Amino acid sequence: MQNVHETTALEAAIVLPDGVEFNDFQPVAYYDSYMDCIRVLIADRSVTEERVADALTLYRTNHALPFDSIHAGFCLKGIRHLFDSMGVAAGAEITLTAVIDEIVKQNPHSAVAKILGEFPANDQMYIEWEEREAA
Repeated sequence: MQNVHETTALEAAIVLPDGVEFNDFQPVAYYDSYMDCIRVLIADRSVTEERVADALTLYRTNHALPFDSIHAGFCLKGIRHLFDSMGVAAGAEITLTAVIDEIVKQNPHSAVAKILGEFPANDQMYIEWEEREAA
C-alpha cells in the first residue's frame, strides 16, 4: 500500500506546467512520419533498441522487473510501402493486429513474422496518426 504522505511529498517536489498531470501508462502504437515507421510501446520502461531485421527493431528493457517481458515494444519500418501493398491510405483507421497480420502474410517465414508472433495480440489497439514529439 502506498504511503499517502510520500505521494504528497513527491508531488510537491515535482513542478509541472499548468494543466499537466501524471497519468497511468497506456500501451500505444503510433506512426512516426519522419522515420516512416510504427512505434509500439507496451511497457513504460527505459529501453535499448535492437535491430533484428531490416523492417523490425525491438525495444529491449534496460531494467526489467521480475516476471516482466524483456521487451517493452518494437518498431516496424517501411510502413508507406506496406500500406501501399495493402491498398490502405495513411491515416486510415486500422488496428496493430491487422498490420502485423499483413506483414506475416507477405513474409510468412521471415524473422519479423516469427518475432511478432511472440507479442500479445490486441485487436483494440489502433494506430495513432497524429504527430508526436520524440521521447
